[in-house]
Formats: sequence, structure tokens, C-alpha cells
Amino acid sequence: MRRLILILTIVVATLPLSVVLGQQGRENTLIIAAEADATTFNPLFAIDGGSQDAGQYLWPIPFDIDPVSGLPLDGLTSWEISEDGLTYTFTIREDAVWSDDTPITSRDAQFTYEAAAADIVASPRQSQALSLGTINVIDDKSYQIVLDQVNCAVFGTLANLPWAPAHKFAPDFSDVADNPYNSFPDVSGGPWILEEWEPDDFQRYRANPTYWGGEPKIPTMIRRIMPETSVRIQSLAAGEADFTILSPDQFAQLITFGASLE
Repeated sequence: MRRLILILTIVVATLPLSVVLGQQGRENTLIIAAEADATTFNPLFAIDGGSQDAGQYLWPIPFDIDPVSGLPLDGLTSWEISEDGLTYTFTIREDAVWSDDTPITSRDAQFTYEAAAADIVASPRQSQALSLGTINVIDDKSYQIVLDQVNCAVFGTLANLPWAPAHKFAPDFSDVADNPYNSFPDVSGGPWILEEWEPDDFQRYRANPTYWGGEPKIPTMIRRIMPETSVRIQSLAAGEADFTILSPDQFAQLITFGASLE
């Protein structure tokens, strides 16, 4: 197999090392050809594709997603839903920590949802946060979301509201808009930790050894910004990048550039 071309998904966080063996000597580095750069690393403001794509390696959400069905699975949390469908009780894994060893707690969930709903923050996710009703902290590792009415889109809303590290922000949300975290997050709750960011050029990440889901087996990941589809395809064909997102009709162009899909 000369090269392995795959669609980029969150699975890249835990891909086995053998996936990139033979990639022109880059056994320890995964290179992603990305269409757009991040504009913010604060999940409360990230609505553009570039920010969401970059942030998925840093920001925890309370559940995993089944790659086939799209249904939520136990991950960072497990949960129970009341018979009336109004109360969701979540329990956070005991071993979940941010990359600076600060425990991931119910306070992070509460801070994120209440900050997103607050007028002072002016988050583009405000209406989604408000749809979650009341957030009740039970203890450090348990919390409840109490809806005002039955809402079948709860998990879709939660997927769009990854957690921010509450300990990096003022409790009254006064620094959310201009916090240094927004431009360079110094802690991560995901599988990767940001090491370097050159806007409109690249982001460099290192594997997070404290990630609750397991440390990625590839030590380094680089997300190179390549807005032109043809450039991303050429990079894949030349073995200069390992992953990208392509539409089905763009795969034929890989053959044009001499890439092997075997």
C-alpha cells in the first residue's frame, strides 16, 4: 500500500501508529491538510468551521458519538434521563482532568452553559444555551440539566457547546471576550495540546498524556492551512499530508494526481 488516504474524523485522535508508517519518514507526525484556520480557540465563540475543526482536539464534550448511527455514547460522562424527559443527570468520569492536572468537574459544564447564555458574553450559541433550562451542580462530578419543556435536540445542542476550562476565566464572565485563552489555549481537555500557532499557516499539537480517553499514539499532529482544494489534493497525492476532508466528487482528482487509494 503506497499511501493511505482517509477522511478526517475525530478518530484521528487515537489512530494506531501503523496508519502513518511509511509516510516519507514521518512515523511520529500526523499532518492534516485543513481548509480553514481557526479564528478563536474559545468554544463559546467558535461557529466557523476552522475554529470548530481545530477546537475538537482541545475541547471536551460530555459524550462520544457513534460513527455509524450518530447517536451519543458514554464518554466523558454517563447519564440518566427522567421519565418525563425533562431532567438529564450527568456523571463525569473520575479520572477526567485538564492537561494541567486540574480535574474536569461539573463547574466546567455549568460555567460553559451559563456563560454561553449570559448577555455579557454575547455568545453566538446563546439561544442554544438558553434552551437547556437550568443547570444544577450536584457535586464535583455530577450535574443536572433541567429543561423547561421536552427537547429532542438536547444532545445536538450539547455537541455544539464544548466545555471551556472554568478555572481559566473569571467566575462573573467579565474576561471571556478578551481572555488570552481565546488566542492561545494553554490547557486542553481533549486528546491534543496546542504547542504553536502561526495564523493562516499551521497549528502544531502534541499528544495529551493525561487525556481521559487515552493518550494518542502519534506524538505530534500538524494542521496545515490549505484553502485551495487542489492544493490539499496535491499534498495528499505527494505524501506531504495524511488527512483532509473531501467531497465524494473530489476523490477522482486524487487519481489524476497519481494517488493510490488501495
